[in-house]
Amino acid sequence: MTGVLHAVAPPGWGGFGVPASAGAVGTVIALALIASAETLFSAAAVDRMHDGDRIDYERELVAQSFGNTLCGLLGALPMTAVIVRSAANVEADAPTRAGRFLHGGRLLVSAVALPGLLEGVPLAALAGVLLHAGWKLLPARQVAAL
Repeated sequence: MTGVLHAVAPPGWGGFGVPASAGAVGTVIALALIASAETLFSAAAVDRMHDGDRIDYERELVAQSFGNTLCGLLGALPMTAVIVRSAANVEADAPTRAGRFLHGGRLLVSAVALPGLLEGVPLAALAGVLLHAGWKLLPARQVAAL
């Protein structure tokens, strides 16, 4: 069995003593700082891309903290904001936050229902899609000036 349901395994009770070690505490702090910085940079970039309501950074970090706590309890990897998805929503002129939830929901359903199909997608193709989406975020005139 492969896929998300096989990969997510809540830690046993013995695993809860591990965070007391110095190495684990350092790793947790580093991940929290890096994930928070990435989320805040993504939020700031999205704020500059549109003229609508501004992002509440405190609310963003509280939501990320809650989500990462849930990820930890389920034995999953930590999460951060994704600039490519946010930029796609801005570019599509998505007026509400529903686009974020629908995108995440589609990803979850796909990962749970179609793991065999997703395993067949070459990593080079996924990398190409990410590079293309990231390239679209760069202002061509400013890159040329560099």
